[in-house]
Amino acid sequence: MIGFALVVLLLLAVVVSSSRVYLAQRDLMAATDAAAASAAQAISESAVFGGEAGAELPIDPAGAQTRVAEYVGAADLASRFDGFTVVAVVVEGTAVSVTFAARAPMPFGAMLSSDWADGYPVRATATARSPFTT
Repeated sequence: MIGFALVVLLLLAVVVSSSRVYLAQRDLMAATDAAAASAAQAISESAVFGGEAGAELPIDPAGAQTRVAEYVGAADLASRFDGFTVVAVVVEGTAVSVTFAARAPMPFGAMLSSDWADGYPVRATATARSPFTT
């Protein structure tokens, strides 16, 4: 009977912890999507006014970085996610990719693995294209 109870408790720990990781991953992905959508609106004014723009308007890398930083601050992501970091903001012409990383809290993480005592690492990447055309 004690063995059965132990198995049930271990199973419960796995389910609760994996649910927390799933929810944290989903929330981080939503934040990454929003940041990428904001960064994609930072058009390169020098390309537009310099006549270098084609059918789609290119994104300004510095403007994209600024938009992501503004979103991170406005959404208070550093306090919403443990160990939150902006991994990368990469602009390639009319597309911008944003990558965030954090640690998902796991109530029973230390019980499952010593590597997860501080949370399970989660990472999310989103890409958005410039919505503006000439």
